[in-house]
Amino acid sequence: KINLEAEIKNKNFLEINTDIFNNLISQNLNIKSKPIIYICAHNVKTNFAYKRKSLEFVYNKNLNQYMNFIENIKILEPKKIIFLSSSGSLYDNSRISDPSDEKSILNPISEYGLSKFILENFLNNFSINYQIPLVICRVSTIYGNSFSKKKFGLLNYLIQCAFNKTTPILYGQDTYRDYLNIKDLIRILLEIGNRDLSSNLYNISYGESYSCLNIFNKVKNYLRKYNLQINQFDDKGIRLGENKNIFISSDKIKNETNWEPLININEGIKSLIIK
Repeated sequence: KINLEAEIKNKNFLEINTDIFNNLISQNLNIKSKPIIYICAHNVKTNFAYKRKSLEFVYNKNLNQYMNFIENIKILEPKKIIFLSSSGSLYDNSRISDPSDEKSILNPISEYGLSKFILENFLNNFSINYQIPLVICRVSTIYGNSFSKKKFGLLNYLIQCAFNKTTPILYGQDTYRDYLNIKDLIRILLEIGNRDLSSNLYNISYGESYSCLNIFNKVKNYLRKYNLQINQFDDKGIRLGENKNIFISSDKIKNETNWEPLININEGIKSLIIK
């Protein structure tokens, strides 16, 4: 799927509902000028149950899809490409005192993370060969109310468990991630589309990480305020394909654009419960 799902329909946005990794898009699209393409989807489903196989295995497994994807980009003839990559699936374990920045060591230990790494490099080569500006955004864990009504992320999942009276499953209660509201993500992605930045790689995060246990307790406390309850979670332990502690710095994009996320974790949880 190409293009960003904004909160409201916008005549300046065109969402292409097709699998751009497996199907060729129509060459008869009514696009009057060269578009900015926001690539928000990926061909490999998130499966952190197993550690990745070799780089060669993942590359060969997905090569036809990557090539088809590039052909679709050529059809659109964009003036800029903005790719939403991953931070938690790419960076190595980090410390809160030394968060990962754009120069930090990468250590994708899931097939999903490795496929993101390969696609980043495909797009970098494509950008150089065709002289099309590219911005790769390594994004932290996103949550919030999306235009598509799709439920995604740990926060949304926990609240749905409360509403459905099901037992939530955590994969490592001491696993740390940074949580960014989708509204803050949309604001910075639109700004990136309108700016000529100094680099083609930026971390995008709120700047504060929480353990799964922290998040569960925050959600539990907010639910209680509205006379709602959530069952005690079942901790399955950290999955083989995940790094445990990811702390991310987005100082680079903040310094260049003066962007600051506006929605803290408490406000974000509240908005999901009383929407």
